[in-house]
Amino acid sequence: MSGKNHLFQLIKALDKPEKRYVRLFISKNSIGDSNNYILLFDSYSKQKNLDENKLKKLVTHFAVTKHYLYEIILRALSSYHSESSTDVILSGVVHRANLLFEKKLYQQCGDLARKGIKTAEKHDRHLRMIELLDLELRSLHALVQVKELAAVNEKYLIRKKEMLVKQEQIYALQKYSNDSFIALKTKWVQEKKNEAIPILKESELASNTAKILYHQILSARSFAENDTKKAFSQLMKLDKIFEENPSMVQEHFNQYIAMLNNMNLLLFERNDLDHIKQNIEKMRAIKTRSTEKYIRVRERLINVEMNVLKNTGEFEKGRRSMKEAEELLSSKKLSPVYRMLFQIDLCTFHFAFEEYRSALKFLNLFLSESNVKIREDLQKTARILNMILHYELKNYDYFESLLRSSKRFFKKIDTFDEMEKLFLAFFPKAVSAVSEREKSALFRELFETVRALSKNKIMTETYFHNFNFVAWAGAKYRGKTYAKTVSDNFTANSLHSGKNQ
Repeated sequence: MSGKNHLFQLIKALDKPEKRYVRLFISKNSIGDSNNYILLFDSYSKQKNLDENKLKKLVTHFAVTKHYLYEIILRALSSYHSESSTDVILSGVVHRANLLFEKKLYQQCGDLARKGIKTAEKHDRHLRMIELLDLELRSLHALVQVKELAAVNEKYLIRKKEMLVKQEQIYALQKYSNDSFIALKTKWVQEKKNEAIPILKESELASNTAKILYHQILSARSFAENDTKKAFSQLMKLDKIFEENPSMVQEHFNQYIAMLNNMNLLLFERNDLDHIKQNIEKMRAIKTRSTEKYIRVRERLINVEMNVLKNTGEFEKGRRSMKEAEELLSSKKLSPVYRMLFQIDLCTFHFAFEEYRSALKFLNLFLSESNVKIREDLQKTARILNMILHYELKNYDYFESLLRSSKRFFKKIDTFDEMEKLFLAFFPKAVSAVSEREKSALFRELFETVRALSKNKIMTETYFHNFNFVAWAGAKYRGKTYAKTVSDNFTANSLHSGKNQ
């Protein structure tokens, strides 16, 4: 990627609070040149597509000004996020302690180093801890505090060795995590299912960071091997580590979010919606100044809320989630997969309200925007939903071309599975059916067949996790609404299983 785009890309990645802070930071820290920097910063911000020829006319010494603007933005971001990162905090402690030492303020240097050591130990920052231990020893040496130095010298050497062992263990786990990811993408996991993490046992894990990495690796491996029981066990262990060490949530933000998200997937299989609701509250409690992290939490939170409500049939309770999903859809920061999920979910909720044109609007967005190579299950579900929506809208004249395009799509990605065959054969009959008796018989047959297919694991993962086709066929057969049928089915299943959801 061309280096000339780096400043443009950096500015475009800033959110509104960061941009406000950057402008303030420039004005305070660029005496004499701040006007040029702010002018160039604002001009880059306004451009949708980079055109540096226009920007070169705004300031003299364009290349130099551009270089320093890039550097000052990074300094501003570092300052803005300084209180939210342990690494940045400890880096500052080490830097300030060294400055105090250079100024021969040895007592202050030692005091600051000791405070930093506590933070580093709490957050598993082993290499920073070694630096701070050395700074404390240097301060004692400079103060000629021989007694104190003799008391801690050997002890600190042992502690530094322990820190190195812990860090070496983390490095080994990080390497194994990357190796596993590469192996998974090259189908290696399926060939070597039982290979354990080399040299390490759970009882030998020397730090919370190592424990998090260890259980993360094993849960991912278990998912790859379709061992959901083992995956759930590892996720529960991860959850316990975070519960007992809440400060680790921000330190291992991505792992924490992934853990909750993956656990929710397995809890849906267990029909344990109470536990999912507890995880939703955990996600709601997460605080962050980073827009990127905020979006990452919100997209998962809203998706799981909508999944719970569309499974229980409590569609009316989803009005707030729908609004939030639409707001996120208007954001360019939403990830492609969650953009697709929200479009399908919004389609489903509007469908439940019998707002078929609104449902079709979101489905058409999905069909026009989505990459057919991403989430094949959603792609296949969307094509069947498209047929269902046009049927509900009585767009019968459109069905001949719709069926042709659906067949072409299915043929491209597979050899027609049972669901595809079923609906491609069903709709020509349903569209041409005249009497209500004939339609009822067709929908009864469809209901029985779809219900049988829903017991197939592959069919469930491909279709029924995304839309309740059983409820739709049953609703049409019995003359009820889709929303009421989903709700009644959930209540009946809960009573049958003895669960109080």
